[in-house]
Amino acid sequence: MDLTFTFEQQQLRNSVQKMLQGCASRSQGAVSGQEVHNQLVEMAILQLAQLEEDSGVEDGMASIVAVMEELGRYRVAEPFLSTFLAARLLAPCIARQIGDIDHCLGIPGSVAIYEPGARYAFDAPSVEAQEQDTGYLLNGTKIAVSACGDPSRFIVSARISESGQENIGLFAVNAEQAGVEMINYPTIDGGQACSLLLEKVELKPEALLCRGDLAKRMITDHVQVASLLLSAEALGLMGRLLELTVEYCNQRRQFDKPIGKFQVIQHRLADLYIHCESIRSLLYAALANYAELSEDTKASIAALKFKVGELGRLAGEVSVQLHGAIGFTEEYSVGKYYKRLMVIDALYGNTDHQLQSYLLAESRSRSTTQ
Repeated sequence: MDLTFTFEQQQLRNSVQKMLQGCASRSQGAVSGQEVHNQLVEMAILQLAQLEEDSGVEDGMASIVAVMEELGRYRVAEPFLSTFLAARLLAPCIARQIGDIDHCLGIPGSVAIYEPGARYAFDAPSVEAQEQDTGYLLNGTKIAVSACGDPSRFIVSARISESGQENIGLFAVNAEQAGVEMINYPTIDGGQACSLLLEKVELKPEALLCRGDLAKRMITDHVQVASLLLSAEALGLMGRLLELTVEYCNQRRQFDKPIGKFQVIQHRLADLYIHCESIRSLLYAALANYAELSEDTKASIAALKFKVGELGRLAGEVSVQLHGAIGFTEEYSVGKYYKRLMVIDALYGNTDHQLQSYLLAESRSRSTTQ
């Protein structure tokens, strides 16, 4: 198993690093997520949202993982992440219908699959799409939808009722469409989310992107890709936390020496480094298994997301503790990185959910090999 980036992937990573450094220098360190999003769109990074057979880019998922790690270091993954995930669901559909795919992929968007009380049951939506002569009538509520970057469209999962049978479908819904109401609220990591209230939203037949088994497969792929990219972002966040903490421990003096000289502090920093490398190893292993679409893939991604939630929270706690009182202040960046790691843990399955998913996937994998 080759766990190194190719020359092209490393070049892409270097380009993103230079772009982020330029944004940081122009804004005196306060990098804007929207500015980064616009720059990445200009760099055609969203082309990686297409499936490899459509984009012609080999190992495109490894490339976007490298990009997400760099975005995590600057805490500017949104709104690019939401737009990328929405574009990945749209790309197979719009590639067959229109020619100007670059423009469509760059439109800010979000995926709306969370529902009240449903936890992580993404394949059983309660939002209903009633089929009618002119298309579909959408009713229901979605929650925890990313609203970073003022998304102008949503990919909404819904239950389709037809001929006495129920099916599942994915719909493209414009934010300004009649019957669509967004209730915005801030998240603990400084981002923006919204609840999406859908009341008698009339959709044309072409708003249906896919249905049935294809829709279920696309939702499953969406959850796996989102988990991979969030884990890559978490790796960047943890790496930056380690850098900030080492820098502080070398500056903060006690008993006439930097506190980083004390062995107990060095042990904590060494543990923090090991946590980062553990996530890196699991991320690369999950990335290597991703293309197989087997139970082993589900198990490796669940194991990765579980450890991201567990070790990410621990990394945040250690970093705040070693910084002392300044680590608790609102203005200092360490707490903001910690909060983002807590949000990543909750998205697409927290540690409890991922542990159950891992055990289930491992059980199924063993039963198929016997």
